[in-house]
Amino acid sequence: MRKKDINITLIGIIVAALILLVFYYNFNSNKTDIKYLANGGFKRTLLPVNMSLKQGYELPKGFYNIIGVGDDKTLIKEAETGSLITFNTDHTKEIIKMPKEINPENVFYTSVHPYDKQLIYLICNNDRSVFLFNIGTQKIVSIFKFSSYFDKIIRASDSSFYVFNQTDKMNQLVLNLVQFNKAGKDTIIKTSQIYKEAMTDDGIFQSSGKNLIYVNHYNNKISIIDTALRKETFYKTIDTVTTRPKTITIRNNTITKFAKAPRPVNQLMQVSDSLLFINSYVRSEVDNENDPKKESDFFDVYDLKNNCKYKGTIYIKRYKKERAQDFMVTRNKFVLQYPNMTLIYDFSL
Repeated sequence: MRKKDINITLIGIIVAALILLVFYYNFNSNKTDIKYLANGGFKRTLLPVNMSLKQGYELPKGFYNIIGVGDDKTLIKEAETGSLITFNTDHTKEIIKMPKEINPENVFYTSVHPYDKQLIYLICNNDRSVFLFNIGTQKIVSIFKFSSYFDKIIRASDSSFYVFNQTDKMNQLVLNLVQFNKAGKDTIIKTSQIYKEAMTDDGIFQSSGKNLIYVNHYNNKISIIDTALRKETFYKTIDTVTTRPKTITIRNNTITKFAKAPRPVNQLMQVSDSLLFINSYVRSEVDNENDPKKESDFFDVYDLKNNCKYKGTIYIKRYKKERAQDFMVTRNKFVLQYPNMTLIYDFSL
């Protein structure tokens, strides 16, 4: 073999070795990531609670959301048809059909009016509309038609909303206060300096007293925003997932998608009596001890009055090994929604 051929062969072997080395480290990194997401690099503590099953309502298998929980009834929504289902304490139930003016596929979110439990808001992002619906008369009371697309939204008053609107920058959302006049025209009356990136910063948006709360789905960030939209304070959930999912744009920057399917960290969130309840999808280092059969959902609890300090975790055994689809907490009830069952617990901390 000539010297030149030997040199080429040696270079080829070295390059191949380097490639194998890169693959090896990538493989080990991937294994580390999997272990990290499984264990989370943190520990949970059991939070002592009093819970006893009060009522259970069986349903056809499907996907349901809990809308509201009162002393005498619980209201849920079935996703496919949009039907509203009321469970009464006497074990009777009532089914309310979605108004024909509303496409149930466009209802992204629902909430109960804070001062009139007969009124619910039906949030239809694709239609750029919010419908105020009276479940007693089964009639639409008001329609709020936005002039531009919105993402997350919270009622501020009977004629105004806190809204994340699209900015001129692709995939960037800004938090605004939008007011409707008597003629039904919307106007942005306050713009904040609070921005989120669509998809990457996707999360859950709710209110608590004089604050707005935003919990990211894909990492451990909690945002507390004052209702004057002047200040955003950041806290963290106890898990150690800080990375944000990566996105790519295709078709001449007209479509954005995830580079790979992101893994949810915080799936569901509720606020009750100054406590923040978060349904986490990340197992901690001690969950194999606290939940050896891996058949519980985790509800991490944080104190909103004490800088979102972690108080502990409620472990709730899944119904027929199914994850909870939704949950809601009041001062004395903990309601869990499963694919074919609504369970209502008497609850106290």
